[in-house]
Amino acid sequence: MFFFSILSRFGPSRDPHRNILLVLNNRVYVHREFYERSKHPGHAVMVREACQLLGCPNVIYDFASETTGGSGCDQRTLKLAINKEVGYEQCGVLVPNSYFGGGHGNITMWASEVTGQDSKLEPFSSRKGKAMYRGSLHPDPDNVFSNERFCSEVAYGNYARISAFASSLDHPDEVDAKCVDGKRHACKLPPPSCVGIVNDFNSGLKPKARIDGKFLDDKDYRNHKYLLNLPGAASGSYSKNLNHLWRTGSVVMQWVHPFVEWYRLGVFTFNMTWSRRWRFVTVSINTGTTPRWSTA
Repeated sequence: MFFFSILSRFGPSRDPHRNILLVLNNRVYVHREFYERSKHPGHAVMVREACQLLGCPNVIYDFASETTGGSGCDQRTLKLAINKEVGYEQCGVLVPNSYFGGGHGNITMWASEVTGQDSKLEPFSSRKGKAMYRGSLHPDPDNVFSNERFCSEVAYGNYARISAFASSLDHPDEVDAKCVDGKRHACKLPPPSCVGIVNDFNSGLKPKARIDGKFLDDKDYRNHKYLLNLPGAASGSYSKNLNHLWRTGSVVMQWVHPFVEWYRLGVFTFNMTWSRRWRFVTVSINTGTTPRWSTA
């Protein structure tokens, strides 16, 4: 099975067909500019792996990897997207993101990684009963979040994280949500630009509130019964974090959000609350049987 890069007949400028993927006789064909998009190559690898494992029908479609989801679905070509920011009414057919197998869309590698993790899983009954999260706050160097509309409609990811950190301080016996930066260092609560623009954007935290915590490795994740998943990025959208959490054998708890992903219709949901800030649903793939939950 090979990739074939279709050369453009339109010259070096950006081709209107650069997001098109063609599957023909179990071979994947893409435009050479397809590889210039950061998430597109992984998607092509994932389709190739699926064709190798199961076989694929012949199909041609336009792939959208933007966090905002698909648009321009009035075109003749089928639109596939990894996210719908405003819900199911947004156009496009949902497909998984490509953050499998080292983040390269290699689902065969991901299957091996999962098998390797299975032998390391702790018995559920012996795990810690706290709901755990580690993540960072996203800065706003371009000062995008400078008015009420953007802070209310766009800065959703930072709001969710700050709410998690606040709940950890309010309920330390139930929630272990701490801030760490991308370099595995503890971080402090910066003054998000939306504080003062949106009421209670900082969830009541004081400027010097200690929200930092220790970076945790995979073993620590596998030692918790419950893991929190929060909206990705500053704006809040799909997150590759779920691809990691699903391997741990823990109950994954998802922040309630308007955007939808491919797994959404196949989950078992219920609501939990920790103070007025929190509202979660659990994420568990529906296998057609009634889920059995152990108490914390």
